[in-house]
Amino acid sequence: MMHWRYRARKRIINGQVWFDVVEYIIDGKSRSWARESMAPGGESRAVLIKTLEKMLKDCKEQTAFTDEVK
Repeated sequence: MMHWRYRARKRIINGQVWFDVVEYIIDGKSRSWARESMAPGGESRAVLIKTLEKMLKDCKEQTAFTDEVK
């Protein structure tokens, strides 16, 4: 069964470290993630806040994963 969550990603680009948030997809034993960072948004202030809270909750529950760019 496939599902996703937000996850903190640690990127190392030319020796520089940067953290961002991406959608992290889990499909059985397969793992993948969005290439681009996620910016919170929504059609109302309430939806924006709910999205921010979900992002924060998910990032707190899981460790950051490293995505090294060469």
